[in-house]
Amino acid sequence: MCFNRDAKDNLIEFDGELHSLACYCFSKKIAIVEIKVVVYVTSLITSSGSICASSSSSSTSSVGGGGGLVIARKSYKFDFWARNFDGGVGQRFALGAPEFHCKLIEYSIVSGYKYKLIKNDEFKVTAVCENKNEGNCEWCIYSCDTYGSFEIKKINLTHTYGFAFKDYNHLPLKTYLVMTHILDFVRDKLFLSLGYITSFYCREYGLKISKHLSYAGKKLALTKLYGDVTLSYNELLWYTKELKRRDPGNCVDLQVNEESGKFERVFVAFESKILPPDVKRALSIPQVKRIESTGVMRYSAHKCRKCHKTDLHGRKTCRGKTFDTADVESRVRDELPSGSGDMILRSWQFFDVGSTSEAV
Repeated sequence: MCFNRDAKDNLIEFDGELHSLACYCFSKKIAIVEIKVVVYVTSLITSSGSICASSSSSSTSSVGGGGGLVIARKSYKFDFWARNFDGGVGQRFALGAPEFHCKLIEYSIVSGYKYKLIKNDEFKVTAVCENKNEGNCEWCIYSCDTYGSFEIKKINLTHTYGFAFKDYNHLPLKTYLVMTHILDFVRDKLFLSLGYITSFYCREYGLKISKHLSYAGKKLALTKLYGDVTLSYNELLWYTKELKRRDPGNCVDLQVNEESGKFERVFVAFESKILPPDVKRALSIPQVKRIESTGVMRYSAHKCRKCHKTDLHGRKTCRGKTFDTADVESRVRDELPSGSGDMILRSWQFFDVGSTSEAV
């Protein structure tokens, strides 16, 4: 159901809105008001265009669109904002006054009535209808701090004057309210774009918000999760002083622009990790072992596993134990008979072993 006012269609969704329209027409002495009725159903339409539905009410309604067209309305999250104060007297808000203010704004958006705060501080909040002075409207909510949480002490949700007017183009949204809606998304996805936030509001709440409000809500959500970015740089002064005080051997260099005082860079190196090289080449993995405590070079003699010598060779390239040629000839003549010994010596000279010390 909707009615036309100032060349704009205003939607009627609740009985209270229809009651407020009747009060407005009575106060302005308006005899006839044209109300357009559109039927929203979830059942299927027959081939003749009629709708199969049962109703206990005796009132009749016309189907909008002229040809029996049924428009299916999508449910949004803001539909449940009308139940923010269903708890009545005794309903509590754990987060205190900020949460209570968010519930008031949500209720004002979904109901269409505007309110004003008579008393607003950290301990007491009193909200009344905007038309209290003009028409003595009795709508009011009074809440106060009770043992760390806000509790409703008095509530009257019946409007006795004026009518509801929903203007979704100028919503009374606040930055804190937007932050509470997108806080979980920012926690899961840090680099959340502004376009995603605006599309999220259209998809989930059916509301349109500006990019300025999206940016402010995202910035406040990041501040709530990770703290203020600008104030976090002031902690660098305390951090560098503590590093130098607790371990004087640490190398800490904090560079700040002298003119503007803005942060530029910081270098931190702990004492146990500082070991300057003894060569002028580029930094790389040390080729020689060192004693880290004193920085003295540690040398170790390399021996071959096969011949146990310190030459520059290994077990795979070793050619065996070396012998003196004269010593070999004398041992051959002493141990073997004369004939066989001369034949072995001639074969030894054939391989040119006498001039050099070769492996046997």
